[in-house]
Amino acid sequence: MRNTMNRIAGKVVGLCTLMFIMVCISASGQDTTTYKMPEIFTKMLNNPGYQMDEVDKIAYEHHWEWFGKRAPDWTAVRTEFSRKYPEMNIDSLTHRARFIYFHILVGEHGREEDQKNRVKELAYLANTYGTGWDPHDLLSYAGSVIKFDFGYDADAFRWIQMALEKIKKMPQVHTPESGGYYIEAKASTLASILAKMGRKEEALKYIAEALPFYSTDGLYLEMDGTYGQGLYKKRAMSNLFEVLADRGRWLGIDQKKVLYKGKVNFKEDKRYWHELRDNYLKKEFPAREADSLMYIGAEFYYRTYVQDTVAWAKPFVEYAETYGNVDAQHKNQNAWELFIKSNQPEILEKALEWSKETLGKKDDPNRYAYLDTYANLHYKLGNTAEALEMINKAIVLAPENQKAAFEETREKMRKGKKTW
Repeated sequence: MRNTMNRIAGKVVGLCTLMFIMVCISASGQDTTTYKMPEIFTKMLNNPGYQMDEVDKIAYEHHWEWFGKRAPDWTAVRTEFSRKYPEMNIDSLTHRARFIYFHILVGEHGREEDQKNRVKELAYLANTYGTGWDPHDLLSYAGSVIKFDFGYDADAFRWIQMALEKIKKMPQVHTPESGGYYIEAKASTLASILAKMGRKEEALKYIAEALPFYSTDGLYLEMDGTYGQGLYKKRAMSNLFEVLADRGRWLGIDQKKVLYKGKVNFKEDKRYWHELRDNYLKKEFPAREADSLMYIGAEFYYRTYVQDTVAWAKPFVEYAETYGNVDAQHKNQNAWELFIKSNQPEILEKALEWSKETLGKKDDPNRYAYLDTYANLHYKLGNTAEALEMINKAIVLAPENQKAAFEETREKMRKGKKTW
């Protein structure tokens, strides 16, 4: 059940992530710079699998390629929309353009005033036109708004309730892995706002209802290009933990990173992880498996939600020593993981200890790989002489098609360059 981690980004309503790089209308006579949309986004827009309403189609497909230094004249923008698109809802189109504009400014400058204006536009659109929207759009808008304390939580709660009513009327169930759309919506966006409102027990109830629906087996691609398993299970465990620990379930990843990176750790959080294990995971799994899943959930939380490899290392080491280091291959894999991700001397020393244990059998066909790990760990710890000695042994044993890579590593060691 040992996994590596992280997640594939999903489609955001209206493809807001793509909108981050889009451009906006400018007023007549405004200073402008030309913007060309990257080819990859054009291909995505042409993919019929990306469903967009007519307003977003115009925002993407129009030839507006200016992003000026001064704010647009929105009266002029509305007039231009009315002239070019008389069949469209001009109010909706204008406010969507305003949202795009402020979304870009947030990305460019990160000013709170721009963020307030961005959220204000989201709230206007949802309050004015949300009754006709797909539930996914309503949930996405609500999730975006509740990240901030700008006075729209009551509106967001109403959108979520509206979305849930729409989902209940849908003719078929949509499944993120094996969890129903209705259960998933309650466990994610509804639970988030309930946690923010101080309704902790309700939030825990909805996340706990979804937890058994998620498999521990489904593969996903991590941000570092490796594969992990059980993405939805890990997210649900992390979400449960956040509510138990009052850790801002409703916040975005960037906000959590600022608030918690370097300030939280597994040792101090253990009572919450044990509560998660004992009160939730043990209802679904035998004790040993529940305990191992707790560690995996903790690794995922610190690495993905907080993006803190220092905090991540502690549950990783405990998991490896309790469940993961079952043979030389697993010890080598876990030692290499620490070599790549950690800069803590005490953690690297632990990895070196595991790596040394893999070298017991001289006839092991993987010995060259184990020597490479051992050499790299010595090198990262500052033991260059030992590192060169080990990498030389690895080169002698390595298959011909891998010798060049190991020789490159040796050259970096000789020149004092990073090998990780």
